Amino acid sequence: MWTALPSELRRAILHHLSLVQLRMLKTLSRAMANHCRAVLRSKAWQAVAANYYALEEEIKTQLVSYKLPLTVSCFCRYFPNDAPCLATIHKLKLARLDGDGNLVTKRSAWGDKDMANENMSTIITDMCIEVHGYGICGSETTLRQVLQQAMRDRAIRFTDPPTGWSTRTDKMAKALFPFTVSQNPDPDAEDGLWSVTGLSNDQVPLNYILEEMCIAVEIRKGVWNTPDPPPSLQGGFDGWGFANPLNLCQLGSNLFCNK
Repeated sequence: MWTALPSELRRAILHHLSLVQLRMLKTLSRAMANHCRAVLRSKAWQAVAANYYALEEEIKTQLVSYKLPLTVSCFCRYFPNDAPCLATIHKLKLARLDGDGNLVTKRSAWGDKDMANENMSTIITDMCIEVHGYGICGSETTLRQVLQQAMRDRAIRFTDPPTGWSTRTDKMAKALFPFTVSQNPDPDAEDGLWSVTGLSNDQVPLNYILEEMCIAVEIRKGVWNTPDPPPSLQGGFDGWGFANPLNLCQLGSNLFCNK
């Protein structure tokens, strides 16, 4: 009887099922899996609050299993929900250095205590990140410049900062790369072929940029969800905000940790 029903009617019936029920039905056959997948990604099914909540909660538990390439939403609160600044991480390796510039390999280097240690710093040792519509970045400098351009082109023009965030849109854009690079008119000068002017204290830290690269999951065509890290229901929310590459390092994933 089920196979005699048209596809539209089958999916209309499946719209009344929960996430756990749909996932169980997906195991029956390839055709059923396609129907369940289409329902899970539909706007009508996700419009039900209980369905969307369950979907969000399950996305949180997939963090450590993510693989490259990985899509992230950059500075998501500064861009419209329907036009996020998306980037694809093809390669990214991070390392922690102590105050003497030595590599710190212990796992605790990514913990909250050491991340707050001003004598330690995060560096990028290898990267290839495509910021959609702008180009492919292979260094921290080019990533800062591209994100700065995207923010100036498409970000929401906040004159007052969003709640809980540090600065206005124009100030944040400038802080991404507050330097001017100019060619040195004297090629034999001691400082080389170019000069860089600007104050390093004015730039936003690398850790902040990494925290603003929120992992994004396409829950339906053109709609992206930025999940939280997985908190325990036994206690209060841990306050990490949206999941990002630093969170994955803290959770034990080696996806971005330089070995």
